[in-house]
Amino acid sequence: MKTILSKSIFLILSIVFVVMACTKITKFEYFVPLFPDLPSVVTNGPQEVTTNTAELSGRITYSGGGNISESGIQIYESGVSPVPGASPTKGFAERRYSDLTSEGGFLLFLGDLKPGTTYHYRAFATNEAGTTYGEMQILVTSYGTVSDKEGNQYQTIKIGNQLWMRENLKSGRYPDGTSIAGNCDSPDNFTFGRHYTWKAAKGIENEYVINENVCPDGWHLPGDAEWKELLTYIGIPSDQLNTIGLIGTNQATSLKESGLNIWSDEGIDNSTGFSVLPAGVCSTKGEAGSLQAGFWTSTPYIYYGFKNGTEKIIRGNDPLVDDGFSVRCVKD
Repeated sequence: MKTILSKSIFLILSIVFVVMACTKITKFEYFVPLFPDLPSVVTNGPQEVTTNTAELSGRITYSGGGNISESGIQIYESGVSPVPGASPTKGFAERRYSDLTSEGGFLLFLGDLKPGTTYHYRAFATNEAGTTYGEMQILVTSYGTVSDKEGNQYQTIKIGNQLWMRENLKSGRYPDGTSIAGNCDSPDNFTFGRHYTWKAAKGIENEYVINENVCPDGWHLPGDAEWKELLTYIGIPSDQLNTIGLIGTNQATSLKESGLNIWSDEGIDNSTGFSVLPAGVCSTKGEAGSLQAGFWTSTPYIYYGFKNGTEKIIRGNDPLVDDGFSVRCVKD
């Protein structure tokens, strides 16, 4: 009888201990704090750049399951000369702009930048787990501005020893007020500029030169040699400069606009500030018709073109003078 009772008591105590142990484990697990992951953030390319202003933006793609306490842009002044592939320079002032947000995009307007200066910047987001930074982007502020006969104003950019427009020409008139015949008009002129035939860009009508310059006073249509100077500066080998066809390796990335969803290429940073947009061309013929952007030179009939999906640049020769390409002007 005692043996049976002892076994019963042992069994009851064992069950109690098991229940207590399970209860403790359950309580222990219940009080373990749940820590969020680090957030994920993307840095977008700059927009609306002028001599001293720009819009910089980022996007929080994942909050990490925590609460975003801070987000914004961290920016470094990198130097006064746009150099392709330049990195942030230690010793320059770091400036931090904060904008509280949850998952989604945020936009910050900067109004105290220096003209003709290269900046590096990145988006950031902070939650309970810490701070995450997006990839570094490059911002090159404009050097100055220039206006055409119609009053259109253009941002300019200094690249090496050259001063270029960083926007395509929009004017429908030569500097003397004469109307330009031979340009393609479209509702996108304000954004992408007009498209000019080679003769219109050269000021030729009925085989006579009626106006020596389509560009504003003090500026001119660049020749092939001036484009070659630009391409040499961004690293295209000299033995390719006279080639008709694709030239370079990835140098188009330093010339193409790096804003949101503009080009499909990888690695675009617009590190020169040249800001090529996919303005299209007025042509359906051959190589020229497949370009997303094309620019006349003053050299018959040499043009330079850009495509989606390639970081190379096209140097072309198009005797079909009725094709309409964009015009970039360079300072005299």
